Amino acid sequence: LGTYTLTLDDPIGPGMARRYLTILSPNELGDIVLDESPPTVSGISPVPGAISVTLDQFIKITFSEPVQPGSVNLSNIIVTRMDGTPVTGYLTVGDGDRTAVFSPLSPLGDESRYTVRVRGIKDRLDRMMTQDFVSTFSTVDVTPPSFLNINPLPETGGVSIDSMIRIRYSEPV
Repeated sequence: LGTYTLTLDDPIGPGMARRYLTILSPNELGDIVLDESPPTVSGISPVPGAISVTLDQFIKITFSEPVQPGSVNLSNIIVTRMDGTPVTGYLTVGDGDRTAVFSPLSPLGDESRYTVRVRGIKDRLDRMMTQDFVSTFSTVDVTPPSFLNINPLPETGGVSIDSMIRIRYSEPV
């Protein structure tokens, strides 16, 4: 008998399905559902707009359907700092080719904003995402505030007990 590729196209719509099979005896294929749409990002962690994200956070992207692992690469999933500098890391594909995880090679910067852009991802039928997905998040502030100005200065003599003491910090407290 042999090895075959079965491709089904909906003659009046965008539906499509492809099955690879080896037939050794009479075989029933069961129900075949036609794929009508390209992949999209159906979820991301950290969630869009998240604040106080830990510095060791990895980024998990969930797709609406299984994708081609070869299309999940550092040209199609880009993580950048607020100034546009790319974050160095690596990608892994999992969960039946439905998720991609970006793991930074070094900790993220504290109190920084990051952008995740996903584009050009293809499903198993070679359908490419129709639009880019963009999400941002901000990391936690781990740098404690410092004193910028203290008035009166420490160890100043002759200061009235009724004097106002003013302390200016490097950030809001």
